[in-house]
Amino acid sequence: MAERGATIPRLDLVDREAVGSSITLTAVGDIGFAGRPGAKGLQDAADRLFGGIRPILEKGDVVFANFEGVLSSRESDAGLFVTSPKWAGILADAGFSVLHLANNHVLDLGPEGLVSTFRAIEGAGLIPLGVGSSVAGALGPVF
Repeated sequence: MAERGATIPRLDLVDREAVGSSITLTAVGDIGFAGRPGAKGLQDAADRLFGGIRPILEKGDVVFANFEGVLSSRESDAGLFVTSPKWAGILADAGFSVLHLANNHVLDLGPEGLVSTFRAIEGAGLIPLGVGSSVAGALGPVF
C-alpha cells in the first residue's frame, strides 16, 4: 500500500521522428450495440455512430476496439448486446481492423452466439482476439 503523501513517478513523453518502419495504432474502448441498433436503417445508424470519428480511424494502420456483444441473426431477449452480423462489415468500413472478443458479453447467446460472432468478424476481414477456432488459435499471437 502506498504511503500517504507518496509521489507518483514522473513520466516523460518524448516526441521524436520514427527510426525505421513504423505503424500507427489507434485504439478505442468498448463498442457495444444495445437493442439491435439500426434495425430500420443500418447505414444511417453507422453514420451517426462512426461518422465523426471515421477520419481518425482511417489514419490508423491497426485500429483496435473491445467488442462487447454478440453478432447473431437469432432474435433473442437473452442479451442486451446482441445485434446483426452485418455490423461486422460496418465496423470494418468504419476503419476497425482488430476486435477483442474475450469479454463478459461474448457468451450472451451461448456457444452458438460466440461462433456466429467469430465467423462474422473473420468474414468481414477483421482480426478477432481472445477467441479462435481452437485453444491455440485463441491464445496464440496474431501477426
